[in-house]
Amino acid sequence: MKISFLVAALLSIAACSSSSFNGESDEGQAQASQDTIESNEQDPQSSNLEPERIASIDEDQSPESETMTVVDIALETSPEGIVGGHFDLDTSSVVYPFNAGDTDGHVHQYDDKYQINGVNFFDIRDTKLQNVQTVLQPVQNFYIKVVNANLSPAAVIEINGIMFKVADYAAGNNWSEKKFSLTAKDGLIQLKSLSLRFPKDAILQNGLIGTETGCVRSNTPGKQQEYRNGALLFQVIDADNYTIDPVMGYATSGLLWEASVFWHHENGCYL
Repeated sequence: MKISFLVAALLSIAACSSSSFNGESDEGQAQASQDTIESNEQDPQSSNLEPERIASIDEDQSPESETMTVVDIALETSPEGIVGGHFDLDTSSVVYPFNAGDTDGHVHQYDDKYQINGVNFFDIRDTKLQNVQTVLQPVQNFYIKVVNANLSPAAVIEINGIMFKVADYAAGNNWSEKKFSLTAKDGLIQLKSLSLRFPKDAILQNGLIGTETGCVRSNTPGKQQEYRNGALLFQVIDADNYTIDPVMGYATSGLLWEASVFWHHENGCYL
């Protein structure tokens, strides 16, 4: 049976690379596909995405296969962060109704303030915000969900050293097939790192949603009723007790931690 491209990619990584989600290697396991996904660090002097690599994973040697794009982009410091604007960052742990929201903390111009092109969610550089591992119990089982990814296509999610475009990661129901924990458990992926990265020109290429802080924090519905006014969301969800909006894909219950990222511009809400 052919599995979804994301799950297959992650399984291939877990079998073939010591930097896999599970952090384990199995030299005896056969290569799952002709092309192995590799994760190499980018030259720290480079600010652009390296050439995209396509990994084709095919279970049961079916003549059909699915592909996904894997990219490398480093978290690196520079005076301007990302060019053409800046991004704000909020964290939250509560699900809010539309037009009655808030967040636990907010940082304006995060990339400019800390001169960086992304966020390490295990080591957020401002004490007003919550690191993901600090709000989770060691025994907690959880999923990682990306919401509104289509509105910020330049963004890259990194999990345990493996990087994907957010739109690829968010596609379908792949998120619900990979269960995480902060500690090593049979059948679960131990989360060791989680971060967001942008190419320096993400705003210039229309790759990051533009809106205003008040629209995101108050949870003004977006143009298509997007949660948090369309901001790019990373949601950690209780794997044993959650509900998801069937249309827009955000957690309506079971939220444990959330980060919202957006280009803070002066052109009003995303409506």
